[in-house]
Amino acid sequence: MTEIFTDQKRDAEIDRYKPREHISSIFYMCPLERTFYENEKPYFMNIPVHSMPGLKQTNVNYSRRRVAITDIRGHEDLFTLDKTGFAVANFETRLEHSDFQNPHTIISQYYDEVRQFLQENTNCCFVLPFDYQVRRKDPSQKSTSRGAPGRAQPFASIHADQTERAAMRRLEYFHPEEFTRFQDHRIQIVK
Repeated sequence: MTEIFTDQKRDAEIDRYKPREHISSIFYMCPLERTFYENEKPYFMNIPVHSMPGLKQTNVNYSRRRVAITDIRGHEDLFTLDKTGFAVANFETRLEHSDFQNPHTIISQYYDEVRQFLQENTNCCFVLPFDYQVRRKDPSQKSTSRGAPGRAQPFASIHADQTERAAMRRLEYFHPEEFTRFQDHRIQIVK
């Protein structure tokens, strides 16, 4: 049996309720040799490369880790952004499933709903939705495919979309005036 990757030595507040735990396998990016990073950064091409000889979709290797996942249902109030770094809240949209195929509807309606929800639930002073990705499973694609432009597949491994620097570059690209306004302030990317 493989060792569980989760640190279960520390007690958490929820442990006093004896919540159910589920052991699951999650993919993590394998650490690469330091010398590898000196010659080539990790990459994943978001285009189909199977018909392009010599190209690889990625140079990243993944490993499966067994982790304990705690069922927090009924105890969501124990988790807050300030205390645990995440919170559980109910977000409802007026949009229908099909509305997420229309970029204008997403930007003109969904962005406003997200803005209002985040301001009410985080006490932040300003919210600027500026990028989105609609992911839908396409059964005709291979399980390792990330999809095609505009038709992204769900991502099946643990990942962070941006570094702090990359997030600021995206803000500068999408909203240069807001980048100038906030470049010296504390900001938070919310996914």
